Amino acid sequence: MSDKLSYWDYVGVDTLLNLQKPKTDFEDEHIFIIYHQISELFFRLIINELKLLTDDNKKEFLDYRNWIKRLGRVINNFNILTNSISILMPEFSVFSKAHQILNDSEISTISVSCFDNQQFLKFRQALVPASGFQSFQYRTIEIMSTQLQNLVHPSKKDDLKNENDIENIYQNLYWKYGARIVKDDNLSNPDLLEKAETLIEFENKYDSYFLDLAKEYENKNLLSLYQKYITDINSENSKKVRDVLKYYDTIVNRHYKGVHYGLAYAHLKDTTGTGGTNWHQYLSISKNEISFFE
Repeated sequence: MSDKLSYWDYVGVDTLLNLQKPKTDFEDEHIFIIYHQISELFFRLIINELKLLTDDNKKEFLDYRNWIKRLGRVINNFNILTNSISILMPEFSVFSKAHQILNDSEISTISVSCFDNQQFLKFRQALVPASGFQSFQYRTIEIMSTQLQNLVHPSKKDDLKNENDIENIYQNLYWKYGARIVKDDNLSNPDLLEKAETLIEFENKYDSYFLDLAKEYENKNLLSLYQKYITDINSENSKKVRDVLKYYDTIVNRHYKGVHYGLAYAHLKDTTGTGGTNWHQYLSISKNEISFFE
């Protein structure tokens, strides 16, 4: 028997191609599933880089060059994810660069339906309470990046600015107010809104994991490590890392969230998100003002 390794076994192609299990007969549901699976794989790449940079044994965080390398990779992955959102857009100028490569550039004005809005509005009803809101890896990235205090919902920041109890802070993170049942458009106090099933299921599965992670990264998240070690190196190199962190913050909390907000609006307008989430709350840049490195 041959011991040679094949590409399909090494990459697990058969397993990958059998991971799509749509709930309806709408063909564009395949696009929806595959895109989110790709996103989760990119989150895995990002988390791997953050783990290496923050590892207590490797101590890569002592060298500013490792910050630039690791965060450069993280930023590159987030840029790819941000630019790839067109896959799920109901209408997109796929041929916008045609005039650069073809003599006849008339097709550059054509818009393509990359993802069918009418199909989505129908098949998403079969997904409840599942939602992209429930990506535990994205929440993991947030916790690894900054102090938990910086992820608190804006309405709670003043009340919790001197709070040290991680469990109390965790219960008031911004995304926990993005999966509430909106009963009255004039009801602005999130504490008075019931939790959607999407949030209840998510908390039941991951609350203990997130609390353990928050405790583990309380003193070794990116912000904490920068403040401990990088501000002590010469100012020129410290500034390089600070600029990279600022860029990372902008890419994640402005660009990445911004295109998702635009995508949700393109499909849903003013309705609730898949799984009943109030996407206007947890995706809105202006309503959350989340920053990893203030």
